[in-house]
Amino acid sequence: MPPLEPSYREIPLTHGQVAIVDTADYEELSKEQWYAKLDKKNNCFYAASRRGKSRVFMHRKILGLANGDPRQGDHRLHNTLDNRRFVNGEVNLRIASRSENLCNRGVQSNNQSGYKNVRWDKRDRKWYVRVYRLGKVYGPYLFKHLPDALQAAVLVRFLVHGEFSYS
Repeated sequence: MPPLEPSYREIPLTHGQVAIVDTADYEELSKEQWYAKLDKKNNCFYAASRRGKSRVFMHRKILGLANGDPRQGDHRLHNTLDNRRFVNGEVNLRIASRSENLCNRGVQSNNQSGYKNVRWDKRDRKWYVRVYRLGKVYGPYLFKHLPDALQAAVLVRFLVHGEFSYS
């Protein structure tokens, strides 16, 4: 019996980085020269290629998103160099609106509590939970104890952000 072909392949990038792609996408993607593009805001790399003056991101190409398409590619499992469509049976790459993609981001670098949508309110001396979506504010919800605030933040994010909720 011949050995099984791996379900994914690696494409080397600059800066010592590697993009992971499905075997089915490898041949087409390997025709281009890819590099690791640092996203300073989110402190992560994306696989990108140049076409003249424009930049093409690997995940957008895999998802069939042309330049100028306002929709975004979302790495559901948060590894921005893993461009497989599915990982261990779970959707990894998916098309999202800007709002949906923002719902799926982690804790921002300027967050002082270390927890998404949770901050300490000095005046009330309570934990403050507030979630945003499409210009609407859900909250504030105030809690004396951090574990209660964290549990509420997860629940509110799930109710407001649905499948794009990230905890």
